Amino acid sequence: MGSPLSPVIASIALERIEKAALEALSERDIIPVFYKRYVDDCLVCAKLNEQQSIMDMFNGMHQRLKFTIEQEVDGKIKFLDMIIRREEDGLTTEWFPKDENGRYLDFGSRVHNPSTLTFQNCGDVVPHLRSSCQTIKRG
Repeated sequence: MGSPLSPVIASIALERIEKAALEALSERDIIPVFYKRYVDDCLVCAKLNEQQSIMDMFNGMHQRLKFTIEQEVDGKIKFLDMIIRREEDGLTTEWFPKDENGRYLDFGSRVHNPSTLTFQNCGDVVPHLRSSCQTIKRG
């Protein structure tokens, strides 16, 4: 499963990489219109003729990281759980469900049943909570 610190360390590392890449791009007069990141998903709005330079810069920052690009189609692009649509006067968004490959939780399962919550792995997250692990039932 990995260390609980892994996401924090990855976020710090990616923040340093993106800062260095964006600074290097600005020195070459390549400045994206906007850049947003959520965990490991980045959204960049840039001129078409600058996209490859931006991609090359990010991919050149670390040999073990590989950034990919997804182009908008018909003025739309998927980002996280949204479709972002480019309009004449700005951007609009709409929600879309991601393909879950048919994996859903059974409503009657203990995981989803609101009448029973089980704390089974709290000892893995915070060792001193191990003694408090119990089953809680709503009345």
